[in-house]
Amino acid sequence: MASKVDICNLALSHIAQGAIPITAIEPPDDGSFYAELCAQHYPLARDLALQMHEWIFATTRQKLASIANPSDQWAFAYDMPTGVIRPLALLPLGATNDNLGQPYRIEMDALTDDQIVLTNTPEATMKYIRRMDDSTRYSPSFVMALSYLLAHFIAGPITKKQSMVDGMYKIFLTHFQIAQGLNAQSTDESAYKDHVPASMAVRGIASKSRLQLQGLLPDGFILR
Repeated sequence: MASKVDICNLALSHIAQGAIPITAIEPPDDGSFYAELCAQHYPLARDLALQMHEWIFATTRQKLASIANPSDQWAFAYDMPTGVIRPLALLPLGATNDNLGQPYRIEMDALTDDQIVLTNTPEATMKYIRRMDDSTRYSPSFVMALSYLLAHFIAGPITKKQSMVDGMYKIFLTHFQIAQGLNAQSTDESAYKDHVPASMAVRGIASKSRLQLQGLLPDGFILR
C-alpha cells in the first residue's frame, strides 16, 4: 500500500538519482524544491490517471438527488455527485445492464454555479469514476503508472531536458497498459446477464413487455 509521499518519491527516483526523499506534500512542510513540485503536480497527475480508465478501486454508482429543473428541454434535473472525475453511464431504475445508459447532459446551474445533470430518466443512478484520494486503495500497477505520469510532469523543472519529459510519458503509457490489463482481469459480469433484481420482481415489472416499455430491455431480448 503506497502513500502519496511514496508515489512522489517513486516519481523522483525515476528522474533524479540521489534525490533526498521528501517527507510530506500536504503541505510540503520539508521546504524542499522537490516537495513543492510534487505538491503542485500530484493532484493533476492523480486525477488524469483516474479519468483515463474505469478502475475498480475508483468506480462507483449513486442514485441522484432531484433538484428544481431549470430546463424546458429535459424532464428531470439532478445534483451532480461530489468528486466525479468522469461520468460513465446514467441508468434507469432497476437496470441490470450498464449498457442501458440513458441520454443526459451536464451543465452549470446559473444560480449556484454547481454542476447539474439533465435527463429524461426518472429516479436515475449515475455510474462514475470518483476522485479516489486514498492512495492505499490503488493497485500496485496503477501506483507504478501514476508515478511515471507524475515524473513526466516534474521532469522538466528538475532536469531541464525535453528528452526526459518525453521518456517518462512513454514509460507511463507502457505501465498504464499493464495496469489496464490487470484491472480487466479483476471483474467478471457474465454471471449477472440474466439477473432480475428483487426490487423489480416485487414491483411486478419483470415481464418482457413492461421492461421494454420502461427502456430496461432492448428489442428482441428473450426473457428467461
